[in-house]
Amino acid sequence: MPDPNNPVDITQLLHQACEGDQQAVNALIDVAYMDLKHIAAGVRRRHFDPSDTINTTALVNEAWLRLQKHGLKADTRKHFFCIAALAMQQILVNEAQRKNAAKRQPDQALYPDPAHTDQTSWMITLNEILETLHDAQPRLAETFRLRYFLGMTEAETADLLEINPRTVRRDWRTARTLISRVIA
Repeated sequence: MPDPNNPVDITQLLHQACEGDQQAVNALIDVAYMDLKHIAAGVRRRHFDPSDTINTTALVNEAWLRLQKHGLKADTRKHFFCIAALAMQQILVNEAQRKNAAKRQPDQALYPDPAHTDQTSWMITLNEILETLHDAQPRLAETFRLRYFLGMTEAETADLLEINPRTVRRDWRTARTLISRVIA
């Protein structure tokens, strides 16, 4: 059984899974599931009222289904967790959009002020900001996603992105500043 803390094992499993090895896919979910569940629980706890969004298990399962549907085309552990973070973000945004559409009145603005709205509207607005940020500065957007959505520490983010922890700290601060300026 592979060691879940060993990125080489995850990377090897990813390569085998990409080649269609079903045993590798099964082993990968065994190795990554608890990490993904821990990540999803942290996201929900830090950024949402738990009753306001889908539950942790559903979030992980939906993310895993999306990853499999589009093929496990991750080359490395870093790539896999970045894709997982993006999948979770997209699921939460889709859920927020669904809830927002259901309660929107015909005369309401399509893009409400996030400082005065509920968490679902905030998630939609944040997603739009992150898409724009990613187009201009991909590393800042990746750093923000890993720290904000996955709750990674500076050291974990630095390791995953293969950059210096000081760079992570600077990118995190810059991304938060840019995002706060957009919503101000």
